Amino acid sequence: MSNESILSPEEKDSLLEEIDKRPIDSTGTYVGTDGTPYNFASPSHNLLSSVPRIEQAVELFCEKFGANVSRLIRHHAEIDQEELKTPSLNDFMSSLPPVAYISFCKIPPLNGYALFVVESLLLHICVDRYFGGEGEAKNFSESKKYSPPAAKLVAQMNEGFLVELKESLADIIAIEPFQEYSNSSPELASLPIENEDVAQFTFNIGFAGTSGACHLVIPFSLVKEIKAHIESEGDSASQVVDTNWRNAIEATLQQTQVELKAIALEKKIPLGDLVGIKVGDLFPIGPLGDVTLKVGKVDLAVGVAGTAEGQNAVQITQTRLA
Repeated sequence: MSNESILSPEEKDSLLEEIDKRPIDSTGTYVGTDGTPYNFASPSHNLLSSVPRIEQAVELFCEKFGANVSRLIRHHAEIDQEELKTPSLNDFMSSLPPVAYISFCKIPPLNGYALFVVESLLLHICVDRYFGGEGEAKNFSESKKYSPPAAKLVAQMNEGFLVELKESLADIIAIEPFQEYSNSSPELASLPIENEDVAQFTFNIGFAGTSGACHLVIPFSLVKEIKAHIESEGDSASQVVDTNWRNAIEATLQQTQVELKAIALEKKIPLGDLVGIKVGDLFPIGPLGDVTLKVGKVDLAVGVAGTAEGQNAVQITQTRLA
């Protein structure tokens, strides 16, 4: 199929007219039809893309956490990860339902926090499935307080979260996460960190078409810490490789054979004296002085000629290497 058959000239002109109508502000930010700006060059967008290992670790966490929930409720749970979002922390908290389990977790040896959030709908359908139901949202209320089984289940889910997070990040950094405190009311939750952009990873877990959400929230200050750790580990690895490489080259060079010359005399003579040179000719050289040891064109040392253990030898009196 040719390119001409895809769009007619009229359709191309119409498309270009629509593009020309879209506003772009002075910073180069494209403003969509809903008036919401989105800048692909924003620090938030670029930071996560520069640390792909974090998203890979989160994908592993998603698999592990889904299996953990299935074990807890003794039924297979379907888990689906949504696309990454990067709201501010305040905007994320404002988006939560009136009742949601929020766990604020420290991540030593890193300095920052991570948030683990379980929305009440997810707890409702998990408890329903555990007690023999179909995991449906019947009789569910957003403002309903946790029942004792729901409170126990969410505590177990939080324990699993800490274990799976530690294991998922093990290839990047060894962490010992622990819960500092929790709250079930987003409006009343006291945030231990300042408002900043966060990486919001959302997982939908459910059964037979009904699902609820939980979230892993990583502030960008923590992302920067992880990135700095990865870069420092890379530098250390490079230094180890460089050292090993240097040692290997040095060992090879030490075994390399070179030609060592002992120069007892160098004398200039007329070229004519060399013409017709034959066996038996004599060249006066005078008294021998110091002997110069050379490799190629490099003078290594100066010494005195003599004998040692029945062999001709040179005793070094001065080295010329820097």
